[in-house]
Amino acid sequence: MGLIDRPAIIEDQKAMGLIALSIILLASISSAEVSLQNTYATSGSETRESIYLRGVDYTNTASIYQTTYSASSAASPAENARGSRFEDTAHMRTPNGDQGAGLMIDASDLNYTRRISGGQSNSVLFSYRSGSGTVLMDYFTPKSAMQEEIYLNNNSYIGDLAVFDLKAYSMGDGECSLDAQSSLKHNITMRFLDKFNQINAVLNTEPMNGGEVPLKYTWTGYSSQRDYALSGINIKLTPGNRSATAWIDGISSIMEAKFSPDKEKGLYAYPLQINEHGKIRLKGDDIWVYEANRTIVMQYRLNATGGEVDLENSTKE
Repeated sequence: MGLIDRPAIIEDQKAMGLIALSIILLASISSAEVSLQNTYATSGSETRESIYLRGVDYTNTASIYQTTYSASSAASPAENARGSRFEDTAHMRTPNGDQGAGLMIDASDLNYTRRISGGQSNSVLFSYRSGSGTVLMDYFTPKSAMQEEIYLNNNSYIGDLAVFDLKAYSMGDGECSLDAQSSLKHNITMRFLDKFNQINAVLNTEPMNGGEVPLKYTWTGYSSQRDYALSGINIKLTPGNRSATAWIDGISSIMEAKFSPDKEKGLYAYPLQINEHGKIRLKGDDIWVYEANRTIVMQYRLNATGGEVDLENSTKE
């Protein structure tokens, strides 16, 4: 199940003929749970939004005109909150079809902004940041549906998620620069027309360390939908003072399962293994080599007639 249920949108007409209407909502929710429902509409577009808040400071400003509307919101951890969570889903109806996007973050360190525009152009845009915790997001258009899951432990992620005029994208960057045990799980599922693919990335670092130079890593997750659908994850590791394992798996309706590092043609062991002395294991015998860094990649591209997968490069476009 995704964040967006795609409920039927009622055929009434709200805020028709208004010259201008502005609404401002300010809220600080330290411990209680609050749910909100917002509706924005003109003659050519309607958006219904569902929001859940806990442990956050939240603001929302909306303006509705005769042919357009816009709404901007933001959330950040409330003072004295022991944990913060928000969930925001928006289902938009336009003359050319429905689209929607949703974002949930449950973490002690988070912030997000959201902007909705409807009428002449129709879009929902989220920008967000999360520390250790859980990030869930999805979007849909008439051609595609995407779901993304990120589980963070001693690392952080910053990104954007949007649908606009029946197109969509998500893109984010994560990093870990702490000299501490950490873990990452990042999954992307993309459906485009009658095809699908799923990418699952995992990274774990160990508690023991063997020196003063910390192991570091960064990663990128992304997807987009235009006349085709693209999705991918890449992880770059810089060896250091603790051991780590990392891998990316992929399944799809267009070809057999794929693995990164490549099990068949790759030089490195699967999963990718780095020891606490900064060495990377090669495939086959117990051979370890020094390298400045190592990147693992998986990217799918789906189109109307088929698709392809790339284990070497990520284009993001």
